[in-house]
Amino acid sequence: MSVELTHLTLYSDDPVSLARFWAAVFTKSVTQDQGPAPRPRVVFEEGRRPEVLYFEGPRAGHLSGSGAVLGIQSETGTLAQEVARLIGLGALVVVEEKGVEGLPKVTMSDPGGNQFSVVPGKEEQIDWERAREAESKERTSGTATAVIIVPDEERSGNGGA
Repeated sequence: MSVELTHLTLYSDDPVSLARFWAAVFTKSVTQDQGPAPRPRVVFEEGRRPEVLYFEGPRAGHLSGSGAVLGIQSETGTLAQEVARLIGLGALVVVEEKGVEGLPKVTMSDPGGNQFSVVPGKEEQIDWERAREAESKERTSGTATAVIIVPDEERSGNGGA
């Protein structure tokens, strides 16, 4: 059996503001869900996963700022540029660290306290992988040279006598 991620729900004390933040992150707009309890949402293109982000106020059993950690990647630009853009939208840096394969990763939190990870864009990842491969080849293909230092007295043949 196969499953697909169809939507994510983020809880916040201010779901409308949180929806605006994430809409700005993805350059989308906030719409209103038409269900029995209307809630703000951000809708993506059909076939993209997830297709919808929902935003709700906290309720029993659901804490604001807890739950799944989203991962995002810039389609263009660098990790530093994307982090700066997100800070400008209201996100906070939680920690900068090395992620999978040693790639840099920045964990941030949105205005509602939900954490998310930002990784380098695809082009930046390719550049990083090429640099890592070149470094690895340089380490393994280098020729080692041993230098033996002989004191002057031993070179003269008298052994220091």
